[in-house]
Amino acid sequence: MTASAAPARPRARTLLTASAVSVAALLAVVAAGALVHQPLLIPPLAASMALVAGAPDLPLSQPRSVVGGQLLSALTGFSP
Repeated sequence: MTASAAPARPRARTLLTASAVSVAALLAVVAAGALVHQPLLIPPLAASMALVAGAPDLPLSQPRSVVGGQLLSALTGFSP
């Protein structure tokens, strides 16, 4: 049998810290939307935050992938 290539499971403290930071960041996005009286789309940001917090070692969780994916989806949403 071959060993699994999955990353090691993070400790509970790491998960709690990552969850708290994710919630705080999403609340900051909601607050920014409330300040400008324009709702900001949160589901794509929440999915990215969950991916980064839950599996930071995966290629899709790397900054280039997350920022590039968010920019590409924003450009696609604003294109005519």
